[in-house]
Parts: sequence; C-alpha cells; structure tokens
Amino acid sequence: MINSFREKIVIPKTLPFITFLGDATNLSVISWNDSSSTIGSDGHPLGTFNTPTVAVNADYFIAINITFENSASYFGKKVEQAVALRISGNKAAFYGCSFFGVQDTLYDHKGLHFFKNCFIEGAIDFIFGFGRSLYEVFSHY
Repeated sequence: MINSFREKIVIPKTLPFITFLGDATNLSVISWNDSSSTIGSDGHPLGTFNTPTVAVNADYFIAINITFENSASYFGKKVEQAVALRISGNKAAFYGCSFFGVQDTLYDHKGLHFFKNCFIEGAIDFIFGFGRSLYEVFSHY
C-alpha cells in the first residue's frame, strides 16, 4: 500500500522540531510538480529556490521513511530545475528517505544535515547547495 500525498509543503523558520514519520511497511510519498519556469502567484517564474515539493526552513527537522518527489514532467521539454526537497534549516536528519527528481533533486541549501540509508535519484546536479552534510549508506560489502 502507498500513502500518497500530493501537496507542496513549506515549514517556516518559526516551527522548529518538526518530524515527518512514515510507515516502514507502507510507502509514504509527498509529491508535487513545480519547476523553475512555473509561474508563481506574483506572475513571475518560481526559479529553483521556490520549486521544492517540501521546503524546510526550520531547525531540528527529522524525516523517517518518507519519499520526497518532484514529478515535473520533462518529456518533450527542456530539462529544468525541479527540487524534491530544499533543506535550509540547521541540524536536520533524514533516515531511510528517498528523493526523486530529474534536475536539482536535493537542494542541501545551508546548515548541518545528516542522511542515513537514503536514496537520491536525479540526472543532473542531483545534490547541490552549500549545506555541510554527512551521507551514511548501509552496505553489505
């Protein structure tokens, strides 16, 4: 079973200590489809910074067993930035999470972050930003 949520989420800086907890046996997916050329409410293109499906501006964010997806379609179009997750808060941790996109999938914007047993998929610049992060992957080898 898949728990699918089609929405754009922005966690403001004023809400630290938020946790997203997914079910380890049923996939929990948060999906949206903005790209850098999507026109925003102000009538201008969003640009890369405002494309994330989930944007975390608060400190001490934790996600466990969550899939973050930017499902912007690129078939027959020019590939452009479409971020699945932007993490701008400090001291965030991700455990068993997946990140899917095509270009600029994970925007490790700024702060200190920890990713353990996470899967990140993209074709172009799939991890970028100025964050100082540790990526720990379990291996059978």
